[in-house]
Amino acid sequence: MLPHLGDFKWSNLSEQLLNYHKEDAFESVSIFLDYPIITSHLIFIAQVKLKLLLDIRMLEREAKKHGSPASYETKMEWLCKHAVSDILFGRQDIVERDDWSDIKKSLGAQFAQLHERIEKRNPKYWPTLKNPDALFTGVPGHNFEAGSPEELIVMFTLTCKSWFECPPVLKAVRMFTVLHSDH
Repeated sequence: MLPHLGDFKWSNLSEQLLNYHKEDAFESVSIFLDYPIITSHLIFIAQVKLKLLLDIRMLEREAKKHGSPASYETKMEWLCKHAVSDILFGRQDIVERDDWSDIKKSLGAQFAQLHERIEKRNPKYWPTLKNPDALFTGVPGHNFEAGSPEELIVMFTLTCKSWFECPPVLKAVRMFTVLHSDH
């Protein structure tokens, strides 16, 4: 579990947050939702949650396709062949399961929370994933307001490569955005 961000000692980065390893990528995102964390960080957390959700769905799909309960080794083969992230390689407790419905529900809810919070911070971020070329018309200055077009350019510049490096995740977030654009 991460420390409360309000207690974080920004003057000494070597001792805290940057040295965390093997943290639980499945834990709640609530600590990040109301804290004034940089929006690009929320975007990266959303990407991790969506990658995990896609990998869990893949395990579920493969298990249904192959019928009877599969061994841990077989499930690891599925991960090696189809996973979009490497997080589950270190989570034998999750891979060994035969029912992931609770995890799937939790990750879906966490991603939805992050998606909503990012949209509140800058409503143009998600639609920009559909047509990123329209965004790059100029370089913003150093001073801009949250939610402004200038902030959008900076956020998208920081995060777009990671979306485009994983086409299944980009496709999933675009579908989610389309499905939830009326809300």
